[in-house]
Amino acid sequence: MNRLKKSGGFTLVELVIIIAVLGILASVAIPTYQNIVADAKMNACKAALGGMRSAISTYYATSAAKNPDGKPSWPTYKQLTKIGTILQGAIPANPYQNTKNYQQRIRNANNQKKGKTYSKYGWAYNQKTGEIWACTKTKGVNENTW
Repeated sequence: MNRLKKSGGFTLVELVIIIAVLGILASVAIPTYQNIVADAKMNACKAALGGMRSAISTYYATSAAKNPDGKPSWPTYKQLTKIGTILQGAIPANPYQNTKNYQQRIRNANNQKKGKTYSKYGWAYNQKTGEIWACTKTKGVNENTW
C-alpha cells in the first residue's frame, strides 16, 4: 500500500484565517495612516506660517529704529520674497498646494482680506497689514483662515 507522506505546508483554512487577520489589520491601519498624513500636512502648514509671521513681526518691530520718523512698517512684498532680507532661507512650501511649481510662490494681496485664495500661489501677503496666509482652501481644513 502506498502511504502519502505528510507535507509541512499550511492548510487552506489556515491561509484563509491569516488573510482575514491581515485584512482586519489593514482596515485599522489605513485610516490611522491617513489621519497621520493629514495631521502632518496641517502641522507643516502651520509651522511654515508661524516662521514667516515671526520673521514679518520681527521686521516690523525693528523697523521703527531704522525709519527716520520712528514709525514701524511692514516689509514690502519685494523684501519678503527676496531671500535673505526677511526670510533667511527659501520660502517654505505650502503642503496643501498640489502643484509643485506654485508651492513656494507668494501672491501680493494688497487690499485683500485674509482668506482670499489664488490658484497659482502657495501663500498670500498683504503688506499693508502684514498678514500672510495660505492661498489654498482644502475642504474640511480651511487653511486659508489660519
